[in-house]
Amino acid sequence: MVQKMPMKRASVLGSLLNSCKIRGQFKIAEEVVKYIQETGSVVGATYVTCSNIYADAMLWEDVYRVRKDMQISGEEKIPGEFH
Repeated sequence: MVQKMPMKRASVLGSLLNSCKIRGQFKIAEEVVKYIQETGSVVGATYVTCSNIYADAMLWEDVYRVRKDMQISGEEKIPGEFH
């Protein structure tokens, strides 16, 4: 559905990722992040939200991996930034 939308998808994907966080759906969140990475629309907020989803699920190795990926990519979370 998201792929077929004619509008800019980054904000829609960010909203979907945040919905996954609220609902605790980290498996779906992984797919959303994978798609965000494929489309090249990753921002610092993407990494932070994904990391927080893993932290909520107490998946600490995944938290570390996502934070490391963020560091390697050079992305930073800008205060007030939302997808």
